[in-house]
Amino acid sequence: MRNAITWVDETDITDRLIGQGEVTALMIQRMAEYLASKRGGRAMASRADIDPTEIREFLPYVVLVDIESEPLRVYYRLVGTRIAEFYGEFTGTWMHDRPISDAYRQIAENIYRTLIESKAPVYGVTEMRTRTDAMVSYEWGYFPLSNDGVNVTGGLEIESPDRRVVGVAPALADTFMRRG
Repeated sequence: MRNAITWVDETDITDRLIGQGEVTALMIQRMAEYLASKRGGRAMASRADIDPTEIREFLPYVVLVDIESEPLRVYYRLVGTRIAEFYGEFTGTWMHDRPISDAYRQIAENIYRTLIESKAPVYGVTEMRTRTDAMVSYEWGYFPLSNDGVNVTGGLEIESPDRRVVGVAPALADTFMRRG
């Protein structure tokens, strides 16, 4: 699986859930506010509520998915350019068909199940080792989307462009920051 992801040795990856109040990334906070304004009095926004022209600066860091809950299946409808640069392009693929490690798949499945069950945003921090043995960490937010206002039928993920890189020369750390 090492060739499946551009920069990541995904056998050494962990995610830690955090509360909304612990999110420090401004881009994630702003996306939460945007989606809250779009959903109005409903429990969840729908994909139709999202106007790409209103979130143009976020798009490189966004992943839009379709979610089927039973059995859990996730379709990657749109992968932002910065996400694709870091992980490789996977727009138009199903999670279960992607060549990803069991560890990474389990982490992703747990996040999607939490999103489905809670019908509320899920926030966290990912820490991973790259192929150059650097440690990279960043914050993210997953937001539920619903076509019917009741069930989670999709999601929007945003990763913070503010990545912390430890264990490599400054020039290489800059490369990770630009690519991530």
